[in-house]
Amino acid sequence: MADGRDIALVEWSRYKALVAARKLERFAEEKTDFARSLEEVKAALAESLADAEEALAAFDSEDEGRLISFGTGS
Repeated sequence: MADGRDIALVEWSRYKALVAARKLERFAEEKTDFARSLEEVKAALAESLADAEEALAAFDSEDEGRLISFGTGS
């Protein structure tokens, strides 16, 4: 059975994967022309992958994150 952290990690990774996929599509469409230097292409690719790498790192983190609480109304 998944606990709250497990559920959060799965949902977070799903979100970050979608963000990364869109960034990779944009990279492929806009950043891969031969007018750019290899350094520019490499930097743009790394930036496109950053969200996926952040999600991967979260699986190894011991940080429990923060819970949103609206309190008891007092």
